Order: sequence, then structure tokens, then C-alpha cells
Amino acid sequence: MNKRRLGAGLMALGAILLAAAALLVRENHMEETEAGDRAQAVLGEMQRRLNLENGRILPKNVGQTGEESAPQIAELPTMEIDGDEYIGMIELPTLDRSLPVMKDWSYPKLRRSPCRYWGSPEKGNFVIFAHNYSRHFGSIRDLATGDPVQFVSVDGRVYRYSVEKIETLEKGDVDKMLNSGYDLTLFTCTYGGRHRVTVRLSRVYSYE
Repeated sequence: MNKRRLGAGLMALGAILLAAAALLVRENHMEETEAGDRAQAVLGEMQRRLNLENGRILPKNVGQTGEESAPQIAELPTMEIDGDEYIGMIELPTLDRSLPVMKDWSYPKLRRSPCRYWGSPEKGNFVIFAHNYSRHFGSIRDLATGDPVQFVSVDGRVYRYSVEKIETLEKGDVDKMLNSGYDLTLFTCTYGGRHRVTVRLSRVYSYE
């Protein structure tokens, strides 16, 4: 009798755990979908406010002669949308993805958009952080060496980059994340949150 009761109890516990897991998966999916939809809505509003032609920004290219031709910007220009401040958008052509980037980061903000983690495009120590949502940075591990990436600031400046390498860092490797010597770093958490998928990029100067 005791074995029967124990077996029944374990089955009931298993059913509860399965139901809880299903609920968690559903909530995560809803959160991810909402984050993706919101990011695209913000991106659309940002593009609407900027000078567009055929859905693309008319760029103010930075560094056309191979030198730092743009002035050093003490404070990044921002655009306020729905109460949040954005500094521009990150474009990942090979992943067919464009996303807005918030001025600074917090965990609540990351649920809505990629965020600046450190630095700026002018200083060459620019770091952007995003959740591993499928419509945010979930697929940056699929980038390859040489892939183009660009950041467009809210005042229309275009900063072009090329992927140099992809590495995985420990969660606590803040110094390695920030002091890499690369012009741009994109990173996101692995599933479980113990490591960071990290993409290193170097600036590419345009001669158009």
C-alpha cells in the first residue's frame, strides 16, 4: 500500500512539474514575442523620424578618408520614444536584423531592446548587450568572420564594422568584455546565463 501511495505521489509530482515547465515555456515565449514586436515598433518610429529614402537612412558616412573625420562627441545624441532614450540602431545584414539600441542598460530595459553596455562608437570601445531572444541577439553566434555590421546613430551617422572573431566569456569576465581592443563588441547570454556569447568587430572606413 505504501509503495502504491508513493508511486501515486511521484506521478502527481511529475504532472505538477510538467505543468509548471509548460507554463514557464509559454511565459518565456510570450515575453520573447512581446520584446521582438516592441523592438520593431520602436525601430519603425526611429526610422520615421530620421531622413529616409526607400526605407533606408541617407547616411552621413564617418571616416571616408580613413581618418577620424567626425568630431568627438562627449554625449551621445539620443531620441526619446515612449519614455525611453535611444542612441541609434544596430544593423546585422547577414542575419536580416535591425534593432534599436537604448542609451544605457538595466534588466527591465533589456526585455524591450538591446542596450549600450559601455563606451561609444566615437571612442572605439563600444559594447552592446541584448537578451538571447530569437529576435534580439539570439543568433549572433551565427555571424562569421568578415560579416558586415553597422551602427546608425540617431543623428544619421553610420559606423561600419566587420566581424573579427566570436568567443565565449565567463559571466564574470567584465574586464575582458570591456578592454578587448576591438572597436565594437556585441554580446548576449548563453541559455542558462553562465557564459556570454561575444562578437568582436573592427571599424571599417568607407571610401565612397
